[in-house]
Amino acid sequence: MEFGIIFIAILIAIVAFFVFYKTKAKKTGVEPVDQSAGPNPVDDLLSLNLAMRKSIMVANLVEMTEELIDLIIDLLPLVREQASASGELTWTVNRIASEYLPNKCVYPFIKLDKKSQNDAAIVASYIDNIGALKDELAAVKAMVVNRDVQQFNAKAKFLKNRFDNTGA
Repeated sequence: MEFGIIFIAILIAIVAFFVFYKTKAKKTGVEPVDQSAGPNPVDDLLSLNLAMRKSIMVANLVEMTEELIDLIIDLLPLVREQASASGELTWTVNRIASEYLPNKCVYPFIKLDKKSQNDAAIVASYIDNIGALKDELAAVKAMVVNRDVQQFNAKAKFLKNRFDNTGA
């Protein structure tokens, strides 16, 4: 019963954020992201969150990953609104949300059997990956909030090299 309530609350929060973002984008004159250009990172994060909730993943790892998802959801509109942060930084943050976090971190962990998910080395590696992403994205958020234009391109290239090793 409690799991269902938490699940519904998270789903409502994500939908509310999406509605808020669309409304804010219209008010500020910021163009919404062209949906035909590719998948929406928020949709990817919602699917990821649902998959984590359905899996056998340990609760503290789910919570840690959800904190990262919340950070990304907060960061996406900030990066898009920041004119000088557009381009490579926006692309990289979107790519982390839609590709790296789900396909390089979470889904491979979810696919492991229960014994492997409890292996100390595997759990430590997962926690390190999530922590590294959280640290980097928190730094990006601080740059965007402080409008530190000089560091945008350098951070974008760093993140792209560190987290986007997909060859794309």
